Amino acid sequence: MKQRILEWLKSAALGDERIIEKIKSHLLDSIRTAPKNRNSVQIHDKKEISRIALKSLEHIILEDYRALKVLTIDSFVNSIAASSALEMGLPPNYEIIQDVPKHIGLVVDEILSSENDDNSVADVFALLKKFLQAYLYLEQNTQWNPRRAIYENIKFLYDEENHRGKNFKPSGIKGTEIVSERKILLDEFLKAAYLCPDARSRGPMIKKLLSGALEELSDAQMGHIPGSLRPRLAGYYEKLSAARFDSYIELYEYFRRVMEKYKKDRRIVFISDLNSRVASRLSSMEVPSVYFMLGENIENFLIDEFQDTNKLQARIGYLLAREHGNIMVVGDDSQSIYGFRGANFKNIIDFPKQFKDTRIITLEQNYRSIQPILDLTNGIIANAQEKFTKNLFTKRKGGTKPVLVEAPDESGQSEFVAEKILELREEGISLNKIAVLFRAGWHSNDLEVELVRRGIPFVKYGGFKFMESAHIKDALSFLRVLENPKDSISWMRILQMLKGIGPKKADMIINLLVENGNFFHLPESALSVKEKSDESLAGLFAMLKEIKEKDLPPSEALRTVYDFYSPILERKYDDYHKRTGDLDSFMAIAEKYSNLEKLLSDLALDPLEMSQNGVKEAGTDDESLVLSTIHSSKGLEWDTVFIIFANDGYIPLMRSLSNEDDIEEERRLLYVAATRAENRLFVIKPDSVYSGNGYFDSSFRGFSKISCFLEEGRVADEFMEKIRIGNGGEDFEDDEVIYVDFEE
Repeated sequence: MKQRILEWLKSAALGDERIIEKIKSHLLDSIRTAPKNRNSVQIHDKKEISRIALKSLEHIILEDYRALKVLTIDSFVNSIAASSALEMGLPPNYEIIQDVPKHIGLVVDEILSSENDDNSVADVFALLKKFLQAYLYLEQNTQWNPRRAIYENIKFLYDEENHRGKNFKPSGIKGTEIVSERKILLDEFLKAAYLCPDARSRGPMIKKLLSGALEELSDAQMGHIPGSLRPRLAGYYEKLSAARFDSYIELYEYFRRVMEKYKKDRRIVFISDLNSRVASRLSSMEVPSVYFMLGENIENFLIDEFQDTNKLQARIGYLLAREHGNIMVVGDDSQSIYGFRGANFKNIIDFPKQFKDTRIITLEQNYRSIQPILDLTNGIIANAQEKFTKNLFTKRKGGTKPVLVEAPDESGQSEFVAEKILELREEGISLNKIAVLFRAGWHSNDLEVELVRRGIPFVKYGGFKFMESAHIKDALSFLRVLENPKDSISWMRILQMLKGIGPKKADMIINLLVENGNFFHLPESALSVKEKSDESLAGLFAMLKEIKEKDLPPSEALRTVYDFYSPILERKYDDYHKRTGDLDSFMAIAEKYSNLEKLLSDLALDPLEMSQNGVKEAGTDDESLVLSTIHSSKGLEWDTVFIIFANDGYIPLMRSLSNEDDIEEERRLLYVAATRAENRLFVIKPDSVYSGNGYFDSSFRGFSKISCFLEEGRVADEFMEKIRIGNGGEDFEDDEVIYVDFEE
C-alpha cells in the first residue's frame, strides 16, 4: 500500500488535486474493512476514522523522511553565515535588512550633506542616487557589473540629466567633433532602424547600439544595420560613454566604501551580503568543513523551484555538492518569470553542464488542463530560444479550443469579459473558479470599473505583499528598535508618525539619543512645552521602556505596541479598520516565537506573502471573481481564465523589447498565464488602446498588433478559435467587422 500511495503523491505533485481525496478514501476503506479482532476496539465515529486515516497517511509519508531538513535557501545560507560570522567579515548578532533602496538613499543623502561642497559632484551624485536605488539591490545576487550596468543604462542617466537641466561635458573629446560625428551617425542609424522590417528585432538592435556595449557586436546582435556602419557606431558610443559616464563609476566605488562602513556601524546586512560571503567562504573550503560549520553531515541536497534561484544561490548549491554530486534540482524552465527579482533563467538550463552525469527527468503529463489548452501552451513555448523540450499532454478527454477575442478597444474588452463572466455564472461556474489575468496591475483599471458597474464582486492580487504594507512596516519599526536601538531608519519612521515631528526634529532626537547613549530614555532637551508632539513622544519612550524592562515576549510586545499605535493607525489611514486584520494576523504569528531576534530574522528571510487588506474572503454565499497579475497567479488554477491585453507592448511589455532575455521572460509569462486554465481559456486583444506609458503617446489612440508570441509560428491560427466583437460586446462575422477611425 505504501508504494501505491507514494505513486499517487507523485501525481498530486504534478497537479492532480483529486489524488489526496483518493488516498484518504482508500485509507478509510482499509480501516473499515480491516479484519475484526475480538481483542480490539471497533471505532464507528466518522471523525475518529478520518483522524486515524490521516495519521496513517502522515506515517506513510514521513516514515523514511523524519531526518529531512527543509529550509528556504536564504534560511540555509543564514545558518552557515551565523555559524562563522566573524570569519566571513560579518558583524556579530547582525540584523537582516530587506528595504535596501531606502538605506541606499540614506547613505547617498549623508554623503551629499557631509562630504561634498562641490556642486558639480553633488549634482552627479544626486543623479546616481536614483540609479543605485533602481539597480544596486540586485548587484550581488546577480553578480552585477557596475561599469557595464551603468553603460547599459545610459538612456536612464541621459533622461535624468535632461530632466534636471544638466549637461555634463565629456572630457577628452572636442564638442564640435561630437556634434558633427553624432549627426552623421544618427542620420544613418535612424535610416537603418526605420528600414528594419521586424519591430521585435528593432528594439534589441537600438538598445545594443545606444547602450555603448563594450563587447564586439555580432551580425545577429546588430540586426539589420549595414556592416560598414557597425564598427563606427560601436566605437563612437563606447568612446562617448567612457568619457561621459566614468565619473559615475568613480562615485559608485566611493559609495560602496561608505555603504560598507554604514552597515558595519549598525550591525546590519543585506541578504545579498550573506549570499556573497557564504559563496566566497565555500569556494575556499573543503566540504567536510562546511558540515562542521552546520553541526551535521548532509549527504544529499534537493533544491526546489530552481528556475527562480539567482546566480549566487545556484553557485552555493554547486559548491556544496561539487565533490560528491549528490544534488537534485526541481524546476520548470518555462516558468522562470522572476528576473526582476534577480532570478536567473540560465541556472536551470546550465545545470547539466555543471554536473556532467546529470540525469534529466522530464514530466510531461498534465493533470490540470484540457488538451486544446496544452496544445496552445506547447505552441507558445516551442518558439523559445532556449528550453528543455517538453510536450505537455493529458489523459483528460474532450474540451474546446482556447478563444482569441478581437475587441474594438479597451471598453469593448471589458464589456466582453464582464458579459461572459455573467454567462458562465448562469451556467453554474462560480465566480471564485474564474480569473482574469494581466501583465501589469494597471491593465485591469477599466475592467474594474465595468465590474463595479455590473455589481460583480472581485478580489485583486498583485499589489503589495503583507510585509510591504505601510501599516505592517510601521509595526515592525517598533520591534526593530527594541532589538537594535541603532536602527536609525526605524527610528526615523517611528518619530515621524507622531504629531508635530517632521524629518528635522526626528533627526535631532536621534542625534540626542546617540549622544545620550541610552536609546530608551528621552533626554529632557528633546521636550518643549509648546509643541504638540511632547505628549505622544513621552508616551512612545514610556511604552518602549516598559517592553524592554519587562522583557516581554514578541506577542505581548507587539500587543503593547498596538495599543500605542492604534490611534496613529486611525489617523494615518482612512481604511484603518481593514488594516487592523493584518495587525491581528501579525500578533497571531508573533505568538509562535519566544524571542524577538528570531521573529525579525524569519520575517526578513521568509516574508509573509499576502495582506488581508482589500482581500475579500470568498465563501459559499459570497463568492468573488479573481483579478490577478500573471506573476501573482503562478501556482494557482481556475476553471476559466481570461487573459486581457494580448497586444505587443502589453505582453511583451514595451520596455522588454530592448532586451532579448527580457522578451523571452515575457514569453514564459504568457505560458504561465495560459497554463492556469483548466477547461476554458479566453485571450482578448483590443484593436485600439489608450496608453500613457510610452507605448503610444498619451494623446494618441492607435491600432495595436497581436502579441508576437501568438503570431510566431502561426500559433493563434493553429491552436485558437477566433472571434471579433463590436462595441457592446456583440459578435460579428469577418465580413461584418466595423472599424471606426477615432479622432481627437
